[in-house]
Amino acid sequence: MQCLSLSREPGAVDRGDAGATVDIALGVAGGGRLTREGASDDVPQAVVTGRPPAIVYAGLDESGSLSGEFPYFCVSVVVTFDPLAVRHLIRRAASRSGKRLGRPAKNAAEIKWSNASQRVRALALAELAESDVEIFLLTVFKGGRKIEDTPENYGILACEVLSHVWHLYPNVALALDRHFTSAAQVAAVDTLIHRQWPSQGLLSVVHVDSQRNPLVQLADLVAGSVYLDFGQSLL
Repeated sequence: MQCLSLSREPGAVDRGDAGATVDIALGVAGGGRLTREGASDDVPQAVVTGRPPAIVYAGLDESGSLSGEFPYFCVSVVVTFDPLAVRHLIRRAASRSGKRLGRPAKNAAEIKWSNASQRVRALALAELAESDVEIFLLTVFKGGRKIEDTPENYGILACEVLSHVWHLYPNVALALDRHFTSAAQVAAVDTLIHRQWPSQGLLSVVHVDSQRNPLVQLADLVAGSVYLDFGQSLL
């Protein structure tokens, strides 16, 4: 997977209820535009086929805590036209790791960044890098400040990274990690995202446990790796 980056001067999200101004750095990594048979990387699908752009599938997860003391918070989105192609990616990584160590493979559905071995992490991320996916990353530098973990603050950060998704792919089936549990909180996040989504696009949103959705599970691994990288930079 070729990597690309979008850089900009750090912006700020000023939330009165959070009592803090957050510096934001955004990076995007991926294999260029996603490809589909009969399409060009450089020409939108509507031009190539005469039809509206197809729906892409996206999983979003985060690493870190808005209200925690660690100065960084990371959000990752993994996007693909074909979720079946990466459905068993983590299972394959777990199986290969288990065979090498001569032990049964860990249940792939139970694997998260926080409990995966270094080898499973490396194998999964290496295969993901070779897959036809696009990865969008948002890293928030909080400094020494704590930010209230509210649906509004979370939704604003989700929209910040998703805005770069909907610019390329306005029709999205989006799966979010179940960050909030109450129906009111979930509805608040959904409402904020729907209000920001382009009117010409189509959007569906579900909130799931990361272990139940491969794209969210992969987004968890990506966010965790970035979070760890920033943590090591502070050592």
